[in-house]
Amino acid sequence: SMDKKTLVIQKELSTDMEFSGDFLLKELTKKHIKIDAAMWFFYAEINDWKYILVFDEFSQKGSSFVYEAISDINRKALSKRYKRIPLNYIEVKSNTSFIYKSMKGLIHMQSGRVRIANSMINNFEINDCLIYRYV
Repeated sequence: SMDKKTLVIQKELSTDMEFSGDFLLKELTKKHIKIDAAMWFFYAEINDWKYILVFDEFSQKGSSFVYEAISDINRKALSKRYKRIPLNYIEVKSNTSFIYKSMKGLIHMQSGRVRIANSMINNFEINDCLIYRYV
């Protein structure tokens, strides 16, 4: 059900999208879930944004482990500003995933926000993305 606590994914990255992505990563980190990368990534072929999480223990625990943690955060979040990212907009990937490996060496950061647009890295096209962590 869509309500005011659910994030609306827009074609232009909104401040709500930026905030929710940042907040969610911080909450996952508080749960000691090791995230190697977190970013909003614009897929030109579907003309839509996805919130990508690269999960260190993907091979042992799988994506459902992260989705369950996110559901728990969504139920308990006290922030008035946080809007839940619809789960179908969240992609949990392993650190062997194509997108993670393609962008490796481009950037290294524990925290903050870096926007990269209209770039080619290792023959991999980045239309637009907002990175919160990339280790």
